[in-house]
Amino acid sequence: MAPNSTRVLKRHMPRENLDKKQDTNKKCKTLVYNPPTEYLDSSSIYREPTTYNNLLASLGLSNKVVADMNKRRQREEEGKSDTEGDDDDDEEEERDDMVVQTIGDLNHTSCKGADQENLGDHTENTEKEKNDYHSEEEEDFEDCETDEEEQELNTDGQSSVDASSSFTSAFSDHLSHKLSSQEVETLPKGNWKFKWEAPAIDIPNCMWKGTRQNFLDVCVQSDATYGLKPKLFKHWLQLYDKSGGKDFNSSKRRRLFSICNSYQDILHSNKRPFYNGGLNEDSSAMDAYIMHSLNHIFRTRDLVNTNESIISKHRETLSEEEILSNGRFLDQGFTRPKVLILLPFRSIAFRVVKRLIQLTPESQRVNVEHLDRFNAEFGCEDDSDECDGNSITRKPSKPCDWQTLFGEGNNDDCFMLGIKHTRKSIRLYGDFYSSDIIIASPLKLLMAIGLAEENKDLDVDYLSSIEVLVIDHADIISMQNWRFLETVVDHLNRLPSKQHGTNVMRIRPLYLDGHARFYRQSIVLSSYLTTDINALFNHHCLNYKGKMKLACEYKGVLQEVLLPVEQIYGRFDADSVDHANDARLEYFTKKIFPKIKDSAQGGVMIFMNSYFELVMLRSFLKSQNASFCVLGEYTEKEGKSKARQEFFEGNKKIIIYTERAYFYWRYKIRGIKKLIFYSLPERKEFYPQIMNMLEESHDMMSTALFCRFDQLKMERIVGHASAKRMISSEKSSFCFRLGECIKDPNTATQTERYSAIFIIRHHLAESLKQQYLTLEDPLELWVALKKRYDHQKTVILPQAKFDWKNLRFEDFKSVEEFNSKLFRIVALIKLCGEEVTDKDMLEKTFSTFGTPNVVLQQQYRAMNHSTYEDLISCLLLAEKNNQLLLRNSAMRPPGSAPLPEGTRKESNFVQRNRSSDRGRGRGNGHGLRGKGRGRPNQDNRPNLSFGRGKGRGINKPTQRGSSSRPTPCSRCGMTNHWVKICRTPKYLAELYQKYGKDNHEANLVHQVNENDSKDDKIDGMDYELSDLLD
Repeated sequence: MAPNSTRVLKRHMPRENLDKKQDTNKKCKTLVYNPPTEYLDSSSIYREPTTYNNLLASLGLSNKVVADMNKRRQREEEGKSDTEGDDDDDEEEERDDMVVQTIGDLNHTSCKGADQENLGDHTENTEKEKNDYHSEEEEDFEDCETDEEEQELNTDGQSSVDASSSFTSAFSDHLSHKLSSQEVETLPKGNWKFKWEAPAIDIPNCMWKGTRQNFLDVCVQSDATYGLKPKLFKHWLQLYDKSGGKDFNSSKRRRLFSICNSYQDILHSNKRPFYNGGLNEDSSAMDAYIMHSLNHIFRTRDLVNTNESIISKHRETLSEEEILSNGRFLDQGFTRPKVLILLPFRSIAFRVVKRLIQLTPESQRVNVEHLDRFNAEFGCEDDSDECDGNSITRKPSKPCDWQTLFGEGNNDDCFMLGIKHTRKSIRLYGDFYSSDIIIASPLKLLMAIGLAEENKDLDVDYLSSIEVLVIDHADIISMQNWRFLETVVDHLNRLPSKQHGTNVMRIRPLYLDGHARFYRQSIVLSSYLTTDINALFNHHCLNYKGKMKLACEYKGVLQEVLLPVEQIYGRFDADSVDHANDARLEYFTKKIFPKIKDSAQGGVMIFMNSYFELVMLRSFLKSQNASFCVLGEYTEKEGKSKARQEFFEGNKKIIIYTERAYFYWRYKIRGIKKLIFYSLPERKEFYPQIMNMLEESHDMMSTALFCRFDQLKMERIVGHASAKRMISSEKSSFCFRLGECIKDPNTATQTERYSAIFIIRHHLAESLKQQYLTLEDPLELWVALKKRYDHQKTVILPQAKFDWKNLRFEDFKSVEEFNSKLFRIVALIKLCGEEVTDKDMLEKTFSTFGTPNVVLQQQYRAMNHSTYEDLISCLLLAEKNNQLLLRNSAMRPPGSAPLPEGTRKESNFVQRNRSSDRGRGRGNGHGLRGKGRGRPNQDNRPNLSFGRGKGRGINKPTQRGSSSRPTPCSRCGMTNHWVKICRTPKYLAELYQKYGKDNHEANLVHQVNENDSKDDKIDGMDYELSDLLD
């Protein structure tokens, strides 16, 4: 925006002209106050005032009635009701009722020499007015927090108390600074040197580093409220006490607020987030930057209101341009919004806004407008107040952090919300140009910037005067699209395209000179540090106050890998960050891919960090005609399931999995036999989760590629010391073998020892974990366990050898049973230190085939199987084929033709009689128990009649269309089936073979059905001796 040159020149009017004007109006005692209109809500598109509007505005300077009429007219033109602007009227009343600073006091702090004499008479006039309004002003002092306890601010942002007071707020000290020409030259270059280090209290293994003077070692500040406005501090302290907090002065949230209140750029890269079990720590950081933001906008408002009150008292004696021309009332920016908070999801914005409302004093949040709409659009799906993961009642299939972010929270990443604070209320969904705080996602702001570039009537000038920038959960934003965030930060503090109703005479010089970005404070909060976050902090955060950064040392996460995996790390050389991707692909194609291509075994998963790496690797694999599938962040829903299924079934040898895809979906991949980390994950907890997906085998192995530009990732995964050693070492290949930790002597690192003891304890019983809890060295723990249980070998070995000696293949009905027994014995023998080779197992199988299978045994020997697994595979296949052959042969007799489909009936010798004939009748059969007469069936099928005796009568079957007696089954004696398809229970067949075969008589057996009554059920073994001898 190009400001009006005439008005800018008037702003630098010589003091002599101002003194003359004051002398000519020296006798004027009545000061008329006209409410200013600078802070009325303005639309997003500025409209140039007409001549009639200018006339009404000029008349309103001397007549309050005309000013009120003009205000109502403007409200009607904007389509607002009389009550819609009550909040703005409250602000104007606040300015009207505030204590009028005497001109003598003003000159005492900001004017020297002749100015004090020229303005001396006005002191007497305003002193009388101050006494007249004393009672009303005391009440407003409490509402506006501008009493003596607060220390009123003068036009330069400095304290207007007695000059002997040495305390000045960090707010006024920050904005009153004037940049030197050297600072303007050096700040854009971003050459920062950290000069000091100090331990971070309550954050283990972390140090604060700063570019300016260290203020952390300073004891309690002279200001008892730590730079907060008294009412804000009192309210915050009450909330802290109600929540059960102790010793607020030494709390984590208070310390972090003091760091924020220094107005330096801050990078906190070790914050444990609420969705990962760090609810208390996350809330402390959130409280700190919210209170800092509230303190900043309230002090800005107080400064503007105080200056408005002073200007309004002198509008009759001096014109507004003459009052503002001396440059003492520079308190505004191009637009009103001063704080921008960037968040990734609506659910997180919901937590921040809810907490912001709670931290606002009750007297200033009597009414929260549009709260129901906010709860509906930003709240969780389960309508809970906070999505902290505590509402999960059943164990989810996904991890807890995923469940909190995506399972139950509102994970929409396109939102923007304006928040306006008035004297007694908070307005949500306010116009962005009239808001104090803007909470948005990078995606929504990027869309607004794109629309403004396409349509000249639109703009994003509400970003031109941002003084405090907060980026919370930057690690999640990096999983969305980091370029969006960089574009938004790059558009901050630019010169606006329109004026938007701002009085140019009151704009701070830092905005007009284009230096606003050097005064903007940036606060970046993340759970870990990445190269992108580091680059943003170094090159886009250019605060003249300096920087503070948290440096951490990590122990690594190798101990969380629960499988005994041989972890190999291969280092490749890269000249710069830009050439790192090409060097990584070249190393993969020459060192890794040939081993995969020559191997016939599939099950290879390649895990990588970025989509750009996926595109490069995918092009290479296509050129090699490799069998692979992709599971990336842009894969369609059908493609996800298809890729996982094809990889598990072995149809695809390779699957490519990206970190962003795993972050959003958390799919577990089955069938992984070899794991390759094309690039290490940024989130350290992903490394053990991916490693534990490997299928357990005796040769599990993973390979990870890295270079010196991956040091931040390496530190979080393998530990600070190991990462530093691996990057600076002359060797290019490193291997983590946890088995070396239990050998004496060994050269294992502390990280490897910690990982080994974690795995050992994971596999111990709960009672043993408690007994050996004090042992922290894996070698000591292993020796102790060995002494306690090593004697078990002497007990197990003799029995295992005896079982091995008596193991015979011919004693088992199936190959699977023999194989299971053999491996159980071999495992026990190996546990006792004895070795059993494939040759021994092959010989044991061949030598125990049995006498009838001598020829078959010789045939299998002739196949020359090298491993026992090959022999078992052949035996299992032959057994399955034999079973199918016998089943096909049993379907019908040899030489017979199959029945036509339409006339074929299934034969079954077990017949169930559904008749319920009881009592007397005439039948043709004898029952096993009791003798009775029954009525035969109409179709001559066997009749199951009941007689007078015990039990049930079971009749003999009657043959249809044949006068001769058919040949009975030689197994059971029945005549309705062949012996090949006999299904008579074994115990009945044995009874027939023993007792009834000589009599050539067989009886049908009633099959017990679940639906039969208790009386109908018979026991096939419940025979009497008379029944068998009859």
